[in-house]
Amino acid sequence: EFRRVLFRSLFIRSTVDAARTIMTITDMQGKTLITSTLSLQKAQEQTVDIRNLPAGNYLLQISADNHTPLVRKFTKVH
Repeated sequence: EFRRVLFRSLFIRSTVDAARTIMTITDMQGKTLITSTLSLQKAQEQTVDIRNLPAGNYLLQISADNHTPLVRKFTKVH
């Protein structure tokens, strides 16, 4: 499933309480392009600026404390 990104930002909303959340964006060849440590509580939202990424397909991985990592595909458009 691909999600289209139209506004040059990703919006991440937490569904769990996690003191430390690591967000990673990789290209489809597996190269890590962005890594960030977020501090999110349940229902809190974080904005990630992706303006510097070229148009294309990417993987977003979110790892929160002891929870199973979440991986989503998205397409960046200009």
